[in-house]
Amino acid sequence: MPGLAGLSGIPHRAFTVANLAGGVLWAVAVTLLGYLAGASFRLLERRLGWGGEALLALVVLLVVVRVVRARRAARRERADPAGPR
Repeated sequence: MPGLAGLSGIPHRAFTVANLAGGVLWAVAVTLLGYLAGASFRLLERRLGWGGEALLALVVLLVVVRVVRARRAARRERADPAGPR
């Protein structure tokens, strides 16, 4: 029995029933959401076609540019910790 359940005084049987119910609910919800997301992805993929791929490429490019700029700024800051004068 996990520590918090033991410290709070939950009976072992009640904890086990709640834990099993929560696990089953979690498994069903995640499976269902994954199935729905997969079906939606296929629909979007058909409708967007190359436009979706171009949009994804643009987002990846923007993230890469942002990371490169942040690293350059951090490198400049380490080189001159006093900052601009």
